[in-house]
Amino acid sequence: MPTQSSNNLLPLLVIERATTNNTLPPMLVQQGTNAVVTYPMTPEHLITLQWIVIDGEGRYDFTAQGSDSGQVAIFIPPSVIGFSIGLTVHIICTITLQGQPVQEGTLDLTVEVISLTDMPRPELLDVVQQDGSPWLDMRRFWGNARGTLKLPPFIEAGNRLWLEYVGEEHLNPKRLYCVFENYTLTDKDIEKGSLDFEVSRNWLIDNSDYSSVTGAAKVIYSNAEALPPLDPSTSALPANGQEFHRNTNNLRLGNPDLKLNPPSVRQASGKFLNPLHAQQGATIRIAYEMLPTDLICAEWIGTNDEIGSPDLDCINGNDTGILEVHVPPSAVRANFDNMVAVRYIVHRDGKKWNSTDFDLTILPLTDLPSPNLVGSEEGVFDPSAGSCGATVHVKIWPFAFVGQPIWVNLHEQGQALYWLRYGTPLTPQEKDQKFIECYVPPAYLSTLSEGKLLQITCKANFDNQIDESTSLPFPTQEVLSKQAYKVTQKIRLVGSPWEVTASPDNKWLFVGKWYKGGLDIINTDTQGVVANLPTGNTRMITFNRSGELAYVCGESGLHLVDVPTHSIIKKITTNPTFDSAVTPDGKYLYATNFDNHNVYIFKTSDYTLHHTIPGFKRSRGIAIEPSGARAFVANLGANTVSVVDLATNAIAHTLEHGFSQPNGLALSPDGSTLYVANFLSASLTVINTLTLSLITEVSCFKNLYTVIVSSDGKKVYASDPGEGKLVVIDAQSNRVIGKAGGFSKPYGLALLPDQSTLYLADTDQLTRIKLPT
Repeated sequence: MPTQSSNNLLPLLVIERATTNNTLPPMLVQQGTNAVVTYPMTPEHLITLQWIVIDGEGRYDFTAQGSDSGQVAIFIPPSVIGFSIGLTVHIICTITLQGQPVQEGTLDLTVEVISLTDMPRPELLDVVQQDGSPWLDMRRFWGNARGTLKLPPFIEAGNRLWLEYVGEEHLNPKRLYCVFENYTLTDKDIEKGSLDFEVSRNWLIDNSDYSSVTGAAKVIYSNAEALPPLDPSTSALPANGQEFHRNTNNLRLGNPDLKLNPPSVRQASGKFLNPLHAQQGATIRIAYEMLPTDLICAEWIGTNDEIGSPDLDCINGNDTGILEVHVPPSAVRANFDNMVAVRYIVHRDGKKWNSTDFDLTILPLTDLPSPNLVGSEEGVFDPSAGSCGATVHVKIWPFAFVGQPIWVNLHEQGQALYWLRYGTPLTPQEKDQKFIECYVPPAYLSTLSEGKLLQITCKANFDNQIDESTSLPFPTQEVLSKQAYKVTQKIRLVGSPWEVTASPDNKWLFVGKWYKGGLDIINTDTQGVVANLPTGNTRMITFNRSGELAYVCGESGLHLVDVPTHSIIKKITTNPTFDSAVTPDGKYLYATNFDNHNVYIFKTSDYTLHHTIPGFKRSRGIAIEPSGARAFVANLGANTVSVVDLATNAIAHTLEHGFSQPNGLALSPDGSTLYVANFLSASLTVINTLTLSLITEVSCFKNLYTVIVSSDGKKVYASDPGEGKLVVIDAQSNRVIGKAGGFSKPYGLALLPDQSTLYLADTDQLTRIKLPT
């Protein structure tokens, strides 16, 4: 073991695993080592060790307390040894007692460089063994040569590293390629334990075929300044760095043959594409061993025009090896029931490769919508519904495009085609609203024969050609021309029937008369009058929920009628009333007063006046919501509809939606929709009761008076005394689907609760209409 001095009073300093000539092989102390100090000491002594790295600009201080054994071991960590690799360390050991130096000893230690056999070497991942020799064969891979460098022992974040590749080693100067120069290692690098790198393909191909390339690296563990290379013509690595094991590989130049897989189409099933699965276009999927520098050009070869065979954009490759190219919907629609060839071309390093074709069959387009003659039901169309014309409605179909030529026609058996649209282009508005409409004039509808079949046909040209013969036909709609609503019976009455209401049990019709007045009660089975009550000029009639009581409005007041006995129980008020409604709980009766502009509220327990609501003007029809929260009152004199809050019995809102002498009111069964019959403007106003906003206004009448809704909410019936007709409206589309004529001046309407029969109060008769099922 080395000694510091022959003077026994000086401290004896020994570095474990160091040789007798004071050199330390670092690979023997990868976990650190101890500096052992021997001296006649006590625990009161303090041992201080200074580790000074010469030329490394590093100093480390260590301290330890003395011991009774006379010997202390001070640990030198691996980081200090690594910092000192290849350098000389001057070690000073000072022993103090009570703060006063007692003795000092020194030692110069050389930390050896790490043997090359213990250092990693750069590895190129594309190297293969051929005949026992390593070859970097560029004919086997594309792009740059990929490599990895394992980090050496003692490495730490902050150490600096150089990596280069040397080619044409038989020449001078040699060809150098710098991978890392003075690269500072990071914590992430240390955690990973290696560095990934690439050697430029362009640099490699400038070397000679069958030559070699050598990877060389150095690291500086300390913070010493990097010294210039010994010979810059052979290496750019610093002279004072710890050298890595060098790695030489033979080099073959060239490019590999590019193997391209055939493309596929993501929306296709095998080699067939249902166009309904590609309404937003098709997707060509390309997968092969691509490089980000590849330029890939997909092709869709269909019909011989720019629509069926569009120019697709070329796209650069990526690291995933998968690329998708969008094909517009127009290229799909131009090839319905046709085969297209799908392929792609790869441009790489000035060369190009073609994939094999993927032959794709595009199936014919299906699921096209059938045109719909609005108002037709279950294959039957009532021409009487078209006194103001009708419309043919076609939903927008798959692959529709602005400018697409459209043909629509009507064809009655034995008659010539009637064209509604002949090659007319689809407009942006039609495409946005997702349907087209064609107007059918009343003049044509009036020519339709009863019982004849009417065909509605639509075609569209998907090649953007105004050519009907090459257009794709939609499914044809066939309807039978037949009047659906016909008078089945007329019951003559004395006087002028004005209003009619059916009892909830279907047994009785209460008919209010104006001229000669009174109330006729008719048996619905025999259609005969069983009673006539003296109620004067009578208006609207309402039943309570049980159907045992009827409330009869009129000029002489409001009468309470017992239904089973067909007798008047009492006159609730002598003031003239027009219409009435009972709250859902049956506790209150609301009645409109046409003359004094009020609404009366009566308690049904004793029929005393509970409250009077002012603020109306010639109030007519009234309807109460199923929830009992609100009532709607028509103001004939103000052209408004009042919304009454039944909790406060006050007008909460006044609706002004272009009413013109609003008369009759009706609510849908769920209370969501209010229908208002306008007598003067001859229209039916449809209102959303949730928002109190206008839904639509149905016109093509003369004078609407009464409006009622079927129990399922699907149909709305209205009387038009001006035209002498019954009007039937589809509640979903708010379109007229039927009319029945032959009346003089129909006012009142009644629908039997079983929805089978409709009655109209006409000038001198009650008319019965059997409704179609």
